[in-house]
Amino acid sequence: MNRTPIQEFSSGIITALIENVASLKGFDQKTVKGQLREQFVTDVLEEFLTNQFGIGTGVIINQRGDTSHQIDTIIYDNRILPPFIKKKDVGVFPAEHVLAVIETRSWLSKSIIKKYNDLAKQLFEKVYHPDASIYQDLAIMKPLFNIVGFYDKGIFKNDSRTEIIEWMKKNANYLFGVCLVNKFSWLNVMTPEGSLKMVDENNEETKAFIAVVLDNIRTLSQKRFISYMGTRHIDWLSIYIRDQKGIKKIFDDRSR
Repeated sequence: MNRTPIQEFSSGIITALIENVASLKGFDQKTVKGQLREQFVTDVLEEFLTNQFGIGTGVIINQRGDTSHQIDTIIYDNRILPPFIKKKDVGVFPAEHVLAVIETRSWLSKSIIKKYNDLAKQLFEKVYHPDASIYQDLAIMKPLFNIVGFYDKGIFKNDSRTEIIEWMKKNANYLFGVCLVNKFSWLNVMTPEGSLKMVDENNEETKAFIAVVLDNIRTLSQKRFISYMGTRHIDWLSIYIRDQKGIKKIFDDRSR
């Protein structure tokens, strides 16, 4: 098969990511190693994102003031709202402009996938609860929640393709994508069971993960922008930054 220069270049980006992460393996400082690993993933994403999107790390906040756990990578739409309290890449991000989150781990296991599936559920039920927005439309703005890992201890070692898909369907139902670089990626698209890609010589599993996540980010941003910014006036910024007693009363009444 003849490959285009773009396909060759994209494969080179993934190869560089794998090599960069591998170079940290003997590094003792776990915190620094984790931050570098996350930055390597961010660098790859930035290769394929247009200027309308931003990337940061931190927490997501809603209009009521509920916040998420600290998230490794947050991808947001600059057209909707600005990040709040953002210094360099660390900040607080309004729920309405967050399109996707990516958690990055050195090691991936079934228990870690289950852990982040639970965190995704908590994020959707707390920060994206309809009562946490004056307009009560947060539930349909839930971001795409993903995990990227680089190493494993025999995860799915003896499982068939069908068994892997069935396990993901049952235990990763709140996640959009799971990628174990140089092994496999599972994406919650196309069918109720999702789509599973196994590694090949061109790291198709990781390229598929990145491409599908970013393609869906673009589609989600367009749907959100057209539905909530293109045809109606919305006071999102006023609700977030102004001290309005009437708005506080609405949230207080809902919490009773």
